[in-house]
Amino acid sequence: MVELLSDIANICGLVAQYFGGNAGKTALWFRTENPLLGNISPRDMIRYGRQERLRHFVMSAVEDNARAPAV
Repeated sequence: MVELLSDIANICGLVAQYFGGNAGKTALWFRTENPLLGNISPRDMIRYGRQERLRHFVMSAVEDNARAPAV
C-alpha cells in the first residue's frame, strides 16, 4: 500500500511540475478525460489500478517535453 501511494505521489509531483506548480491546472488534468489514455481521466486510471500505465504515460510526456526544442 505504501508503494502504491508513493507511485501516485510521484505521478502527481511530475504533473504538478509540468504545470509549474499550479494546483488548479494539475487537479483539472487529473479530472479530465484524456483521448491519449483511451478517453478516461487520469484519476479514473488510478481508481481502476492502472497507475503503472499512467506513470509510463506521464514519464514519456516529460521525456518528450525535455527533448522538444525551445521556441
